[in-house]
Amino acid sequence: MAYANQTDFIEALSTPVEKLCKHCDKKITSKRSTKVFCSDNCRKNNSRPIQNAQSSPAKAREQMEYFDRVNYSYELYLDNRTQEQRDEWIQAYIDNPTTKKIVCNPALLNAKTINIAKIAHRYVMKTYGVSIKDYY
Repeated sequence: MAYANQTDFIEALSTPVEKLCKHCDKKITSKRSTKVFCSDNCRKNNSRPIQNAQSSPAKAREQMEYFDRVNYSYELYLDNRTQEQRDEWIQAYIDNPTTKKIVCNPALLNAKTINIAKIAHRYVMKTYGVSIKDYY
């Protein structure tokens, strides 16, 4: 594109360009035509990999082990024959500090299927009249 004079050229350079941020799709207005992100945070976050079970083998293994532990705990609970044995077992399970992460997990408490977290919640509600989260 040819410019008639230097003033036209400077005006063309100073005309704001509207784009969308590459990371968050927020509208950005810039004098530079090469600006891609709305902020330094978006630029940094765009270059970071997503850390979830699909992208990380270690996280996938950790998640699989967690749910194996949940299922195994449910099986151990069911191995108790009488309700009194089950109540003793679930009380010991709830009192174990390493199982707090399982019995207070919102995904397990809201799941459609029965699991050890729901059993613990029902037991605490019946015995103490409070939610499992309030019990801790």
